[in-house]
Amino acid sequence: MEEKKIIIRPQNAFRFRTAELLEYREMIYFFAWRDTKIRYRHVLLGIIWAIVQPLFMALVFTGILHTGLKVPTGDTPVFLYFLSGIIVWNFFSQSVIFSSTSMLANAHIIRKVYFPRLAVPLAAIFTKLIDFVIDLIFFTVVALVYKFIFNHNINISGVWLALLLAFPVLAIFTTSVSIFLSGLNVRFRDVRNFIPYFIQIMFFLTPVIYTTRAGNYPLLKTILELNPLNFCIEIFRSNITAETFQLITIPWATVVLLIFSYLAAIYTFRKMEDNFADMI
Repeated sequence: MEEKKIIIRPQNAFRFRTAELLEYREMIYFFAWRDTKIRYRHVLLGIIWAIVQPLFMALVFTGILHTGLKVPTGDTPVFLYFLSGIIVWNFFSQSVIFSSTSMLANAHIIRKVYFPRLAVPLAAIFTKLIDFVIDLIFFTVVALVYKFIFNHNINISGVWLALLLAFPVLAIFTTSVSIFLSGLNVRFRDVRNFIPYFIQIMFFLTPVIYTTRAGNYPLLKTILELNPLNFCIEIFRSNITAETFQLITIPWATVVLLIFSYLAAIYTFRKMEDNFADMI
């Protein structure tokens, strides 16, 4: 029987190699399912824990920032205002934190088996995507309570349409940052010490507890609007109580930043990929 030969040749460092990832999609599903199963194994409340963090953070922000410090939220119910920002932020921050260490966590597999290394951080992001979907379902339930019990003007269809427009931006930016840091963390182990500071800085540059749409400092507003997460949160919030769909235009500078972050992440990861097994 003739042996099948597999020849691996250098490829363009800017390519995502979607076909190769699709060929190994079962491995991505396996990593994601394994991590999800381990996380909720022997846990009394199961997937309910996915909504505990955004729930309590929204309650704290409502009590301290709105009731105590009078942070304006416009016509949007205060709890939904903060919850919408927290859900978007949690997906980004938890994906980055989890995926940045995913290569090292799977070192024993990477040393023994060939597969697209990009599958590892992508699986980590997919794991957090499950929590993101659960949080969105929770948000919808709370929004329906406000609509039908408290008689608030909540535009459920507008919210989901806004999410459909925001998610590609959120997914690209989250994936780019996650891939970039996961690759660097293999090459430079002190990156893991930098990540908590990066997450803290990004939290204050992201309108989770404030809005950039009304500000008295144009330069600061412009800088904050460069953050792709700003677009995701603002279009989400703008349509919670809007009677008609409110379309927010993403700045061209943000688009350029988004493209640059994606190309930089892919290029950096691909350039180091061949040596991952030796460096881990």
